[in-house]
Amino acid sequence: MDAAQRARGCSPDLSLYCRAFIRIHPDPFPESMFIDIPAPVQVSMFSCRTGFLRPFLSALQTACNSANFYAMENHIQRMSSIDNLLLALNQPGPPPVITGSFEFEGRLDLKRVSALVEKQLLCHDRFSMLPSRKTGRGTWECQPSVDLEYHLCRTPVPSPGGKEQLRNLFTELSAAPLDPERPLWRIHYIENIRSGGSILFFRIHHCVGDGMALVNLLLSITENESGTAESRLHGKNPGGRNPARGKRQCHKACDFAKKKINSIAREPVHVRKCAGKMRTALSETAMTIARVLMLPPDRQYFSAKPPGKQREMAWSAPLPLDEIKKTGARFNATVNDVIVALITGGLRRHLRKRCDLETLPPLRMAVPVNIRPTGTDREPGIELKNEFGFVLAPLPVAIKDPVRRIRRVHAILEKLKQSSDASVAWAGMNALGAAPEEVAVKTAHLFAEKITGIISNVPGPDRPLYFAGGTLKNILFWLPLIKGMGIGISAFSYNNAVSLGIVTDAGMVPGPDAIARHIEEEFNGILGKEVD
Repeated sequence: MDAAQRARGCSPDLSLYCRAFIRIHPDPFPESMFIDIPAPVQVSMFSCRTGFLRPFLSALQTACNSANFYAMENHIQRMSSIDNLLLALNQPGPPPVITGSFEFEGRLDLKRVSALVEKQLLCHDRFSMLPSRKTGRGTWECQPSVDLEYHLCRTPVPSPGGKEQLRNLFTELSAAPLDPERPLWRIHYIENIRSGGSILFFRIHHCVGDGMALVNLLLSITENESGTAESRLHGKNPGGRNPARGKRQCHKACDFAKKKINSIAREPVHVRKCAGKMRTALSETAMTIARVLMLPPDRQYFSAKPPGKQREMAWSAPLPLDEIKKTGARFNATVNDVIVALITGGLRRHLRKRCDLETLPPLRMAVPVNIRPTGTDREPGIELKNEFGFVLAPLPVAIKDPVRRIRRVHAILEKLKQSSDASVAWAGMNALGAAPEEVAVKTAHLFAEKITGIISNVPGPDRPLYFAGGTLKNILFWLPLIKGMGIGISAFSYNNAVSLGIVTDAGMVPGPDAIARHIEEEFNGILGKEVD
């Protein structure tokens, strides 16, 4: 024990553990609490003698709760590290914005839509807050008012309002930047489409929440056949301001610190065990990140042109979910396995005339993974957060036989489910979000070069929904592409059908409409395939 440690009354093991605790839990308190514990207080907290720990932590807990309520009164929320990272990716290139389309069978009353948006969306903090970096750290700041005439606007579609005109309009709208001086979302009401219906086209910045959170939020404003709002997550809290939740999380954080320090006081050897586990976890995390960053760029299949700012959008016809389930049962595979295999087969059909697939390695795609807790550990209500990791899936586009391809995809995804890659990716994104902005952006773009794109599959409701008096006919979502990604394919199931939204970098992967057609052809081909 050196002189400095003796002066602080702290053992080497305790000092090691506390330094590791601060690094692993840099912000153990909730996002809604805008407070930084000063460095001298951190040192005092973890270096004082054991006999003084309980009163000190009790005082800290009281101070944290007071700071939490102060922050809520001033409507300031500290950004999470992943939110920080996604906001930093605004430039260069198109911002990471999640887009979606709700298609209705008839026209909607825009005044009724506006009233529902004001009542059911603006109760969520993120829809009335601006991102700010005034304090040097990203925060959400509440605005005194929200201009609904800007955020919900009527947008005409050129005549005759068919699929081609809608595709061009969606591409144009998705390329338009969101006003940084307003909350980062917008809804376009589109009518006069050829089918006689109407569309609500959503654009929401990724830092507001990830795909799972936003899908659940948007679906929560719809109604079921009885005309009442649906609750799709645990609890009935709409997810607005909740002081009780902030207080509860403060108590949890301080209780965690109390338990750890008490266990150290009773059994100092526990520190060595914790340090060993942390070293192992950090070593595995570092090795996984290094392995990904050392991968060669995945640019063998599509154009070698540099990434651009122009995006193209397309979508498939709805595919019957019952047929996908039957196909999965025949192969002992899940619905997700079959959908990924369909996408793989569609990409094969699209690429086979462009390159020799048998001589190339598998097509590397990122697959987002929801890492939210399940069951009783889940917080009630809808929380707008970015809580996801991802895994890298090598798609076997070289396999010609669809039966072998489904079985191979099933094996690949099962292996990835058993890995810790998703958690490592989540930890890596948190670390990047806390890094200097220039380092974070360059590292994210470096990772984007290692993959061709990103695919996701989100299960939705299996029955028809209604909104503002209209029947919801179809739902589509498009993934955001950061600079370096060539293609994004998002599958969403609704009312016993699966629709795929496809977005591409126009220079790197031209022709997303052709890819959509090839996926539909692959689906029809698998239905007629006999299984041995």
